[in-house]
Amino acid sequence: MTYGPDITEFPALRAPAAPEHRPRRGAPVAVVGAACRVPGANDPAELWRLVRSGQSMIGKVPAERIPGYDAATARTPEVHAGLLDRVDTFDAEFFGISSRMAAAMDPQQRLLLEETWHACEAAGIAPSDLAGSRTGVFVGVNTSDYRELLPASKIDAFSATTMPGTFAANRLSQQFDLRGPSITVDTASASGMNALALAVAALRASECTAALVGGVFVLCNGLGEMVFRRARMLSPGGRAGPLDATADGYIRGEGVVCLLLKPLATALADGDPVFTVIRETGTAHDGGRGGLTSADATALADLIARTVVDAGLEMTDIGYAEGHSGGNPLTDLAEATAFALALERSGAEAQGAGPDGALWLGSLKGAVGHLEAAAGLVSLVKAAMVLHHGLLPPVTGLGTPAPGLREFAASVRPVERETTWAAARTPHRACVTAFGIGGSTVCAVLEQPSPPAHSMHTVSHGQLLIPLSAATPAALDRLRHRLHDLLTPVHDPAAVAWTLQTGREQLPARLLLTATGIGELIDVLARPGGEAEHGGPSAGLTSHQQTLAAAWLAGQNVDWSQLWPHGTPHRIPLAPYPFEPAAHWLPGCQAPTGSPDQSIRRRHPEATPASPSPPAPGRTGGDALRDTVLNMLGTVLRREPENLDPYVPLRDLGLDSLLAAEFSLMLAEQLDRDVRPELIYRHGTAHKLIIALEGGREPA
Repeated sequence: MTYGPDITEFPALRAPAAPEHRPRRGAPVAVVGAACRVPGANDPAELWRLVRSGQSMIGKVPAERIPGYDAATARTPEVHAGLLDRVDTFDAEFFGISSRMAAAMDPQQRLLLEETWHACEAAGIAPSDLAGSRTGVFVGVNTSDYRELLPASKIDAFSATTMPGTFAANRLSQQFDLRGPSITVDTASASGMNALALAVAALRASECTAALVGGVFVLCNGLGEMVFRRARMLSPGGRAGPLDATADGYIRGEGVVCLLLKPLATALADGDPVFTVIRETGTAHDGGRGGLTSADATALADLIARTVVDAGLEMTDIGYAEGHSGGNPLTDLAEATAFALALERSGAEAQGAGPDGALWLGSLKGAVGHLEAAAGLVSLVKAAMVLHHGLLPPVTGLGTPAPGLREFAASVRPVERETTWAAARTPHRACVTAFGIGGSTVCAVLEQPSPPAHSMHTVSHGQLLIPLSAATPAALDRLRHRLHDLLTPVHDPAAVAWTLQTGREQLPARLLLTATGIGELIDVLARPGGEAEHGGPSAGLTSHQQTLAAAWLAGQNVDWSQLWPHGTPHRIPLAPYPFEPAAHWLPGCQAPTGSPDQSIRRRHPEATPASPSPPAPGRTGGDALRDTVLNMLGTVLRREPENLDPYVPLRDLGLDSLLAAEFSLMLAEQLDRDVRPELIYRHGTAHKLIIALEGGREPA
């Protein structure tokens, strides 16, 4: 949430009243796959290392990142934020997206596509296995800096996909053929968490069988910076200090989070890894109690207490809260007050379930900035890691706690140093809160998942087949390196094998490794090229293994379950796919290249569209019309007209519905006549279209 200067003191606070409804106690929901990309971290494991280190990724923003920013209007000469390394690149070829479409796509959509793939991989689910299913998509997006760049670029047919926010969710549904609800949510900084609440409700109502939840923010225009700085919402000093005595505003940060959800019972039955358990979500609004851009402690306390009760718990069961606190002194204190008031309902001396009987407060905005629509979801990822590791990392940017926090020190405390959270008889539980500029509030109650029911470590499997695949040989080699760097002696080799056999997309470039144990597998992954470079799997395989191996290396899909007659292992999160991004940006606009990155390989250089060539002297009538049609078709497709076969279907040449609209407009302007897209659809090839345009008649 962003917060203006319209409230200078807290109103009188009252303890929240007891809830007037019966607890719902809906079925728990599992997060089976989690992926994120934030400043300084490309996945949840890297995020955990970052927050434990106490390092801040906030720095000065290059001018190219915020075109249109006017320091005099903003009253701030320098802008600071947490930035991703590159937001101008995308592996369009991997997703079968043309370079023109990729350039028109909001970078937020591109990030969502790539991290959705990674979230599926983290769940050990091949994305194609979701195709045709009633998987819902719920995405939080509240700004589009990219859309603000359109006036400086050339408006074309693809601009229609840049404008509406609906494509944030709808593109994922279309790309992966998902048939459940597809909804983009805008409740400002609560957008991602509201998307989560909608997904949980849809799963419980059986509106979808699984749900993808995302939130994203990318900074590439100066307008928002100027507006928020004039409203005095952002820190003028360029430092984020959540819960700190010197806090003077928040700092923006870029990032994307994608989660894959299933009902917990379904996830356990399917053998999915469980990243965290969502016991309950709750949503509300401050009503008239909050300011236009400020939070109300009492209203938030009501929501927190109600959500915990709806989860079938008490506030004394909660040991940690990952808050929305970003460095605004009023709202940071309001959030801490809300947790104290909610805890007070359990009794004047009530204690939290965290270390030393406290409810501990955390925030990661000092490390990566405020990720706006994705802020609540990245907080959820951090809270899930806290539950998993049993550690409370210190709040980055917190030096001396704000004076107002002393009132709650006995029960609610900010995490100032890393603290161990010892295991207990009951699972650890945490709250995550988010609120948006308009007053929308969200709370989620998380629970530490139970360990898998069984382990495969003690089972001997002989030689294991380890398939690796990627879209290109270069990506395959990078994947092999990533897997080598990830694996440790504690990994179960059977789980690794089963996950790679069934939990990853089987792509064209393939490598098949064999190993009897995790140590041998790590050694084999370190060898350049592996087994496939020497003609196939090593000796020692059964005839059935050899048959499956040969078929898979030949490009076939095989039934790996045949190798597990006594039961399959659990699937586990492994190294994410190494995309091969290329630069794509709106024509005429400077791309924010950020820090040089030599690993970025430009696979699709942007071609400068050629202007339609005028007819050659002396060419009139049918020849001139033919030249006009083919020249304009070449311009739209960015291909040389002489290389276009007029008898090949236009669809096969790459003319989709958006390009057809642009093609028809160009023809109408050039020929000074009405050329509707329907005419192009009806006539299928350039040859038939030319005949129709020439005589105003239908071709034979």
